Amino acid sequence: MNERILMTQRKRKILNEECLAHGVAFHEVMGRSRKQPIAKARQSAMRRLRMELGLSLMSIGQYMNRDHTTVLHALRQPAPETRSVRTYRGWNLWLPE
Repeated sequence: MNERILMTQRKRKILNEECLAHGVAFHEVMGRSRKQPIAKARQSAMRRLRMELGLSLMSIGQYMNRDHTTVLHALRQPAPETRSVRTYRGWNLWLPE
């Protein structure tokens, strides 16, 4: 199978898992809503796309119809299950233990 198709399937799988975990619909996460449960699911999905697939901020932003700075903001937010901090260009990024 084409590697590009596999990557798209992996992205979709991560988003679907986060939607299920947070109890929100896929179209809500991909939409413009700023409601807290939706924003948390969106940030969590962005974090997983970065950590698990190693995607660039730009590619995550393009996939989720966001600017790369929005993705960077999501990575700066502490996840509920995280405690350790790593710096990236002077900014704190919260990472899973």
